[in-house]
Amino acid sequence: MLQETVFGMDIHPVSVVLARVTYLLAIGPERLQDRGTLSIPVFLGDSVQWGRGAGALSSDVFTMEVDAEDLAGSEAEDEQLGGFAESLTFPLGSDPTELDMLIADLADLASQYTDSTKPIPAIVHVLKARGVKDSQADVVKASSTTLCELNAAGRNHIWGYVVRDQIRPLWLARNPVDVLVGNPPWVAYRYMTRTMQSQFKAMLESRKLWTGGAVATNQDLAALFIARSVEVFLKPGGSFGFVTPYAVLSRLQYELFRKGDWLDADPLHINVAFETPWDLADVRPGLFPVPSAVIFGTRSDEAVALPGEVIAFRGRIGHLVREDDTVIQLSAEDAYLSPYASRPVQGATVVPRVLTFVNEVPAGMLGRPAGTTTVTSARSTQEKTPWKLLDSVETPVEESFVREVLLGSSMVPYRVVWPHKAVLPITDSGVLQPAQMFRYPLLSARWAMVDGLFNANKSAKTKMNLTDRLNFQSGLARQLPAPPHRVLYTASGNRIAAAYTANTDYVIEHKLYWLNVDSEAEGQYLAAILNSDAVAVAVAKRQSRGLFGTRDIDTLPWRLPIPAFDADNEAHVALSDLGIAATETAMTIDFADVSDFKDARRLVRDALAADGTTAAVDEIVIDMLGVNPSGSAILLGDAEVADFFDDEDA
Repeated sequence: MLQETVFGMDIHPVSVVLARVTYLLAIGPERLQDRGTLSIPVFLGDSVQWGRGAGALSSDVFTMEVDAEDLAGSEAEDEQLGGFAESLTFPLGSDPTELDMLIADLADLASQYTDSTKPIPAIVHVLKARGVKDSQADVVKASSTTLCELNAAGRNHIWGYVVRDQIRPLWLARNPVDVLVGNPPWVAYRYMTRTMQSQFKAMLESRKLWTGGAVATNQDLAALFIARSVEVFLKPGGSFGFVTPYAVLSRLQYELFRKGDWLDADPLHINVAFETPWDLADVRPGLFPVPSAVIFGTRSDEAVALPGEVIAFRGRIGHLVREDDTVIQLSAEDAYLSPYASRPVQGATVVPRVLTFVNEVPAGMLGRPAGTTTVTSARSTQEKTPWKLLDSVETPVEESFVREVLLGSSMVPYRVVWPHKAVLPITDSGVLQPAQMFRYPLLSARWAMVDGLFNANKSAKTKMNLTDRLNFQSGLARQLPAPPHRVLYTASGNRIAAAYTANTDYVIEHKLYWLNVDSEAEGQYLAAILNSDAVAVAVAKRQSRGLFGTRDIDTLPWRLPIPAFDADNEAHVALSDLGIAATETAMTIDFADVSDFKDARRLVRDALAADGTTAAVDEIVIDMLGVNPSGSAILLGDAEVADFFDDEDA
């Protein structure tokens, strides 16, 4: 009975083996005594059924082209599974065990056929033993002949295995189930092959699940897998439960998926009614490479969107605590509420650092020519192959091209610390290409060397030279010349660190965002808001989650209704004054014995909490923002902040 009602399928061979063993363990040794023939119904198969339309899924027979394109999605157009212009066809029938054994019998028979000059073995006894109908005998005989010919040609190593595992999803499609439970593959669009990307996008678009735009590369196979599995394998009214990335609960790339209205095209109308999901983000140890969730629902006539309320589980496995919670689901319609939303710019990606970041070498007894300095590569334990294998580059260079670069770790609340140095081919007029460097002979000579090293070691996919790589998407050019008033804030982390700066020499790296403001007053106003605990909690509710807690900040602050600075507004002016006072406090802290930016940020926050600045800022910010974009009041207290930031800035 169990073998007829509980089936399993996975595309990874090792997972199939583990599942089969688990299946046996679940049955138990007592039930395995005095049994009949045992066939474990867990198969290697493609649940998504790439490229198979409704007609193929509803057919009474299964046909597989022997010379079909690689099912793994190879980008080589001529990479084939075999060299025969043949096909293998089998009736799907009503008994999966008999079907499985039929194919196994034919594969075993074909494995004994090695001489193509001899007659093809008869299979009448196999057809009779497996209950093949007379009307289906001819197609089975033809497939048996193909298997024999393949074996005689030395090509029958896997066909029986491949057919058995490809046929099971189609059998299940004709016999949908009452309950689907699974852990879909978590693969983002950017990690797929080009062939798979094309199929993935087309299947999502046809099911109204393609969000595209800025989140296109983050769209994940998990959403398509679940929608397709429900479409193909689940009965109307049937239930499902799937383990998913935590991002499914709230991120923009899953916005259409969360609506539950997936397909509306004759003859299929696929709607699901979602139920309260589980939040497993704070379960330790982490079960998956990123935080996870579990979603539940039924296939229904009317779509019911995924609730924002969740059942959250906290603590360690075996000692979990259940509590109710909410997540804020991001949508395109109400994505940005602040007039500052169009201003933030992400800094430049300054890599590889061994060719750009430098330390200055002290001058010798004879000194050096005025306006020049000597630099050597600033090395780091975080360097990756092939760059960490390169020797340091030491050259003289004109001083004007040694620029202070701010990384994410250069930022603490209200203050810049520990700027790094890099040799960059930039002036206030823009980014210099190698042909434009002739006026600067030292830079030109150095750049010829580092550009050559870059070209010799870069990925084969990279077509840019080093200058273009540094200025990718105009990351450098947009900073030239630097505006006189800027607000900087961190692009990722457990919470924001922001500061106002009037220093126009700083070059901003991609772990920071910057935005142009009109005055110091406006800059300090925004710095106070961004550094506040109120905004920290509101943004954390919208952040993606990693193994070490909340991570990407990016443009999330501007989804809050942060108003434009008004010099005639008393609250705005008060926040600006508090920002100035906080900056003065931050500047008094001595970081001489502090080497970790997380400790430095904590020192500043502790000092501002102690002198009352934090509380004063939060009082104004909470009153100013009132509610977050989902309509829930921002309730803030020490306990709530602690809950969000136990592992601050990990």
